[in-house]
Amino acid sequence: MGISSSTAAGPNTGTDSTKAASRSQAMWRFLHNDSVAIQALIEPLKEAARDGCSCSKSQFVLIMHDWSKLDFKTHKSKMDKVQLTHKNDVGYDLTASLSFFKLVKSSGQQIECWQQSDGMAIMRRLLVGSMACVYVWRLLADESEEAAQKREHLMKLSGRQTKRGVRATASGLLAGWYALLSVLSLLESGTTVEQLRKYAQTHAPPGFFV
Repeated sequence: MGISSSTAAGPNTGTDSTKAASRSQAMWRFLHNDSVAIQALIEPLKEAARDGCSCSKSQFVLIMHDWSKLDFKTHKSKMDKVQLTHKNDVGYDLTASLSFFKLVKSSGQQIECWQQSDGMAIMRRLLVGSMACVYVWRLLADESEEAAQKREHLMKLSGRQTKRGVRATASGLLAGWYALLSVLSLLESGTTVEQLRKYAQTHAPPGFFV
């Protein structure tokens, strides 16, 4: 699941516009399907945690626990919201075993703009989105030359700026990863590099492309 926009009604669906509506509908059915067990969606995340712990030489693993409120006071369709502090502060409480709220709230998944109509659907989407977060965290932690090159390319695709001395960020990698998958989808559908170059140059001001 790629980086989300605060103005998007649902998850990004890829480059094939002819399938966008059906994919959105399929995602809606998946997120609201009571047969999709939360524990089954959690298992890949637990496996990733176990895999990460197995690479450590320490006898101990420290796990950070934190909570953050999800503000949905303007969402009228969510009928299972709760009052968090005062009457105008309504939404859900999110407790997690890793502090990743910036990535899911403001710099990546934009969770407080999600349009799912109940907390369980939001939880299912959050677990799927968390798998994408795990991908970029593992890429950030990988010290190999191949990983460094991949981070460089993904950051270029993201178009993100970083602070001096910071070569990659989790939100930038998430955005670059989705851009990469979109380009691959176009190329695999039969669109050629020359066609993409022509599209970019069409209607461009003189001298814009050299």
